[in-house]
Parts: sequence; C-alpha cells; structure tokens
Amino acid sequence: MKIQVFYSPQPDEEPKSSAAYEYSQRILSLIPSQISIHQLDIDNIYTMKAASDDDKCFNIIILSCSADGSVDRVVRKLLRKMKSSNITTSSAPSDSNEEMPNIAGRNSVAVAVALLGHARCENSAQQMKDTIYNTGRKFGKQIQEAFLGFQFFDTLEVQAELDGPDMPGGFDEWLQSSFHSLQ
Repeated sequence: MKIQVFYSPQPDEEPKSSAAYEYSQRILSLIPSQISIHQLDIDNIYTMKAASDDDKCFNIIILSCSADGSVDRVVRKLLRKMKSSNITTSSAPSDSNEEMPNIAGRNSVAVAVALLGHARCENSAQQMKDTIYNTGRKFGKQIQEAFLGFQFFDTLEVQAELDGPDMPGGFDEWLQSSFHSLQ
C-alpha cells in the first residue's frame, strides 16, 4: 500500500520544526509501509490518488491549527480554490488551474485528516475548540467532497500542546486504527 503524508505547519512556523512535521515523522515508525512525506502545497493535492487502479493509496493530511484558529496560507488558498472550482473528473491540473481533482470511483484511495490544535491550557482548549478547528474542519469537508467514492475518510482533532501523540485515543492510536481498517 502506498502511503502519502501531507503536512502543514502553523502560520509563520518553520516547517521542519513544526508539530505537523514531527507527527508526520512518527508515522514512519508506526506503519510498516513505504511512506512519502510532503509539505502541503497547491500542486501536490493532485498526487492524492493511487498510482494505478490496482494500487491502494492512503493519504494522511496533518494540519496545524493555531490557538486563534489560523492555518497556513496554503491551506487557506486550497480551501478557496476547492470552494470556487467546479469539481470535475480531472485528476491532473488543467491549463487554467481552476479545476480540482475528483477521484470518483477510485475506491483504492483513502484519506484521513488530523487537526493539531495549539491551545496551551485545557480551559482554552475546551472553550475555543470550535474556533481552533474551524478552518481545518472546512478544509476536511472540502477534501471529502473532492474525493467522491473514496474507500475511507476519517478525521482526528487533538491538542498537540496538551496531549502527546501516544496518549490513549490520541494520534498514534487513531493512525494505527485507520491504517488497519484499510487492510
């Protein structure tokens, strides 16, 4: 099974020192498979598909959501692009770059989205949960609509500053459960 991880740091955060990148790296030790890790950008959304109809592909998107709900500009751009485009059966960029991929009928494609919140205290995490994850939830919904006919779609919301990835019900457990449900 091909596994692709796409991560997005918080705004103005160094990508290679971000929590999203660190969580991406954890996947290498948790899943026994060939894994490619990419920073999310405008063009690599088109690679979120199986290499052929016979191959399975598990795409994991990890987004860091700041305590005030802000996300990296690439996530905002992709969200606007997905909302304003006519989703077609194209799975590659068009000349006008106006269409987003629709991988309908590609039941070998699976997508999972992890939203990493960055509240610094439990009280803030609870009170501001909707604000923190709002844009990430919208992004996940748009990705879900773009991948019609997917085999599996799952989301996780976790406070990266408060809960470690190895906590019960946390990132590690969610990832392994998602992976095993595809097999």
